[in-house]
Amino acid sequence: QTPDETQTMLSEAEQAAVRALQLDPNNALALSYYAEVLIDQQKWSQAEQYAKQAAELAPNLMDTHRVYGYVLESLGYYNAAIQEYIKASDIMPNLTFIHIRIGQNYRTLQVYNRALEYFEKAAMINQSLGVNDPLPYIAIAKTYSQLGEFFIAARNAEKALSFDPANADTYGQLGTIY
Repeated sequence: QTPDETQTMLSEAEQAAVRALQLDPNNALALSYYAEVLIDQQKWSQAEQYAKQAAELAPNLMDTHRVYGYVLESLGYYNAAIQEYIKASDIMPNLTFIHIRIGQNYRTLQVYNRALEYFEKAAMINQSLGVNDPLPYIAIAKTYSQLGEFFIAARNAEKALSFDPANADTYGQLGTIY
């Protein structure tokens, strides 16, 4: 999509979120979604304000913590983002993308053992549900590659390719590992 199309979609999303807040100013999901739009528009301080408010209003909703984690991560507050993502995963433990976000934040902080723990948790959840998703294995491969453990990195990239054999990006990553 073009930059103009992206801007149009962001404007429409902002208008919808603002309308939802006009109808119910204390709706935690509307606050969260508005914060998410604000981050995408690079309105950092406003996004943080709305996301924090949403998480405080509805501490039992996964999305309030997911969005607050996304906002904090976008601001470079990785430890705080991890804590919010963990709250989201405690509410909905089978959402593997949240475990992957937690792992990516740990990897950014160079806490590789914790990163691998969350990536492996995502892979195990997918396996137990019969979901063939390459993303946890790609994340594991990238982490081992950063650690200089290329054999295990390659094995995980190959596992990712077994789920998505036409993925050019994964082939490129495997080539880099080799």
